[in-house]
Amino acid sequence: APDLTGDVTVSVVANGTLHEGTQVFRFRNPLLLKSVVPRTSSIDGGGAVTVTGEGFHLHGSYECRFGDTSVKARRLNATQLSCDVPSYHIVETVYLSVVDAEARDHSSAS
Repeated sequence: APDLTGDVTVSVVANGTLHEGTQVFRFRNPLLLKSVVPRTSSIDGGGAVTVTGEGFHLHGSYECRFGDTSVKARRLNATQLSCDVPSYHIVETVYLSVVDAEARDHSSAS
């Protein structure tokens, strides 16, 4: 596998014959979360959190997962996303993770 990010064309070798492909596979750096501000919110939701980290590329389609609840993230820049906090029916601690829906990449829970 390449050690850099970027696009490669997928080809297949079958029975000793190279079949050139037209499909592109994109290599990306993994997502890394560094901080979430604020770290608490009302159970009514409605506020927003700013997630700071690495790997938030321009063409990503990001979601923030608060426990089992996903919300669409807005990319602010290469190192920050903003996510609206969903409401919850009880007070509880939930883990936040970020998903790049296009790349199927998941961050660690934070």
